[in-house]
Amino acid sequence: MKKTGQKATTATTKDSDYGQLHDITFDYVPLADVTFTIKAREDIKVGDYVHAKKGSIVATVKTDANGELISMPRLYLGKYEAIETVTPAGYLMNTTPLPFEFTYEGQNVKLVSQSLEAKNDFQQLKITIHKNEEQIQEWKENVSVLEEVKGNYEVFGLFTNQEYAMIDKKVQ
Repeated sequence: MKKTGQKATTATTKDSDYGQLHDITFDYVPLADVTFTIKAREDIKVGDYVHAKKGSIVATVKTDANGELISMPRLYLGKYEAIETVTPAGYLMNTTPLPFEFTYEGQNVKLVSQSLEAKNDFQQLKITIHKNEEQIQEWKENVSVLEEVKGNYEVFGLFTNQEYAMIDKKVQ
């Protein structure tokens, strides 16, 4: 299993009429601390003995710093699925089951293996801003009479309140 997630890889900064603008590029990198539940997709049997019933959990595994499973137990031949159950903060959990199967590959093959790859997208935001402003409509007895109107075509800056971690450095 190879697990990757989007992470900031580079940032370019340019000056604008409104201050510095940062353009951040994301790429998929190995993702640690993702937990998967491994379930049987069918009854796992050897002869008449059932080692795991369909839908039962046969293992719980976690990824290391390389995005690879730390300790996947040996499983019997059969059909399984990996379901993501824990994801690091800031990532969207991908709960789509990843099916895989271990099949017989001959009497001279002691151990069969299967490769899976899964990706997580970084959590995104959709921001909607509604801006109203006050305009002076008239003056009455040296006091302004205000009216609230929509503030169309206004320019806003969007800032983070903390450093943004990148692969090898930070963007502020």
